Amino acid sequence: MVTTPLMLNVRIYRSAFVALLVAVVVVAFSLGDRPRPIGTTLAPDAFDGRRALRVVDELLADPRNTFRDRRPGSLGDDALAARVESELAAAGFDTSSRVHEAETIDGEIPLTTVVGERTGRDPRRILVIADRDAAAPGAPGQLTATAALMELARVFEGRATRRTLTLVSTSGGSGGVAGVRRLAESLGGPVDAAIVLGDLGSQSEYDLPVVVPWSERGGIAPLRLRRTIENAVELETDVRDPGSPRALAQFARQAVPLTLTGQGPLGAADVAAVTLSVTGERAPSASTEVSGARLDAFGQVVLRSISALDNGPDVPAGPREYVVVQRRVVPVWAVRLLGAMLLFPLLLAAVDGLARVRRRRSPVLPWLRWIAVAALPFLLAALFARLLGASGVLPAPPGPVDPEALPVDAAGLSAVGLALVLGFLLRPLLRRLVRAGRARDIGSHPPDTGGPAAARAVALAALGIAVWIVNPFTALLLGPALHLWMLAAVPEVRVPRAVALGLVALGLLPFVLVGLYYAEQFGLGPIEVLWEAALVLSGGYAGPLGIVVWSLVLACALLAAGVALGKRGARARADDAPPVTTRGPLGYAGPGSLGGTKSALRR
Repeated sequence: MVTTPLMLNVRIYRSAFVALLVAVVVVAFSLGDRPRPIGTTLAPDAFDGRRALRVVDELLADPRNTFRDRRPGSLGDDALAARVESELAAAGFDTSSRVHEAETIDGEIPLTTVVGERTGRDPRRILVIADRDAAAPGAPGQLTATAALMELARVFEGRATRRTLTLVSTSGGSGGVAGVRRLAESLGGPVDAAIVLGDLGSQSEYDLPVVVPWSERGGIAPLRLRRTIENAVELETDVRDPGSPRALAQFARQAVPLTLTGQGPLGAADVAAVTLSVTGERAPSASTEVSGARLDAFGQVVLRSISALDNGPDVPAGPREYVVVQRRVVPVWAVRLLGAMLLFPLLLAAVDGLARVRRRRSPVLPWLRWIAVAALPFLLAALFARLLGASGVLPAPPGPVDPEALPVDAAGLSAVGLALVLGFLLRPLLRRLVRAGRARDIGSHPPDTGGPAAARAVALAALGIAVWIVNPFTALLLGPALHLWMLAAVPEVRVPRAVALGLVALGLLPFVLVGLYYAEQFGLGPIEVLWEAALVLSGGYAGPLGIVVWSLVLACALLAAGVALGKRGARARADDAPPVTTRGPLGYAGPGSLGGTKSALRR
């Protein structure tokens, strides 16, 4: 006579990790070489940084202060758009000006996009994009991109190019890069690569990486494009290491995609794009002085990059999913394999546990509904934040916003917090409704901790598989938490309450580390992190699928913590439960199976 565990067979669960070890060996042999950067023999000395700096000084010294206030849709923004259009037209570019409504931090505002194009022999285009607006009045560092764009137009006046060169001036960069988003939606024809110009001349410390490659929908700019521009930075500036992101940073960016700069929406539109900026993703401070020598050096970086891309092979389209580790490339299929093998033991344990509890006719479906109820407070808070954004009570930027552009609104943040609290207050009412259905389903079955444990394991496994299908990097981030939360919640793992709570907290650690990484990159404090999360919800940047997934993740964490707190009681109930026995080697033998038939014949 063998006693069947309530839910988890530890031997089966432990043996399944052998597949993960095999996957690690396969991934170790899958590393590939990085592509070489595209080089050029053309000297970029034609770019005159001092001339570009004189443009910046001229704009800021305007006696009417027209160009100091360049918020989206302002008089200064419109005047600067007209100035850019005239400069591009004077340099022989075919120019056009488009006015479109776009959602910014100040609501729906008409934005002007200026496009200057010089047609080459190849219809594939090289885009160079500069944003005009500023988060604060003045901000000479943010004017350097527009000044560099006008200087590039002068350099290419009368110069033939193989590919079509398109220079674009947008607005709305300080409010979720609204202008670049509209540009990404309206692109027609093939685009070989896009370079978004950020701050090219501030005298502040470099904020690495100066070549920003992240896409806001996952993935990184193609390595060939990244290496081409990083090589130009090394050749033309005093930056010996352009700040190629470390492997963990690449993993975090693809697991939870967020970015503040214009290459993000371009990558989401399947365009190979990077941002070049001495301050990285952050906007320069309004008080920072501009250096003519630095503007000259980074302008030459842009010119060298354009020349290399114009005369080199085609750049692969759109962002790519990969991780560079010690100059070796881990392909996305290897990451997907690791994620699948990490989830395999969890899936096997869930299926095995479900079969065990269903053989004892323990109900599972009612407990799944219970898990869904636990996610409702987070769903309600997200929905309320979106309603506040749609109604104009909260700002509704189309993407993440630099904290200097939109300070914390205590009233708006408190409103979202109250919605979350209200969701938790309503949960007992919803639980009563679920409890009524659960009582009907359970009927006269004796108390059993296997049913709830099996439901939690099935929910965790289903959540992990759904995330793995959409994003393998997120699945790898979530995988350890799913395992730890299952172990903390099953009755077979008999550990002290403090240890069980430690397992739950350890599962949350990867998410905390990713949050700390973004806080450091974006310059956010604890309150600003919450404010940024509220803005991501109010503007609709976090889609419905992402909201549902992360609500279920938080619900599973809370449920695991609740089970861990009552671990002693769960253990007592498990010890008091009557053992379930099976005869023979067929662990799943039932009355109608071969094992059951043999038992009947023996009797």
